[in-house]
Amino acid sequence: MQEYGVDIRGHDPQQLTPQLVSEAEVVLCMTLSQKTEVLEEAPDADKGVFTLSEFVADDPIRDISDPAGMGRDFYKDTARELWELMEGLAPALRAYRRG
Repeated sequence: MQEYGVDIRGHDPQQLTPQLVSEAEVVLCMTLSQKTEVLEEAPDADKGVFTLSEFVADDPIRDISDPAGMGRDFYKDTARELWELMEGLAPALRAYRRG
């Protein structure tokens, strides 16, 4: 992520809970299966749970591969894909908030 000027050293992952989902305006998942799991745990959040590609690129079936345990090139490919989607995140959030 350093290539993109992003410092993730302070990132502290946490287990997603139904309470966190209910407190969030939007929950973005990397895969459709993650989205399904979130909705199984918090079915009332159905209007605010999306895959990242669905939310940003209107592509509900495009998963972002998890690079865990993969080689450096796979991590780089995933970072590039995320970066491309992140460029559209702010406009997508503004549009979502406008309804």
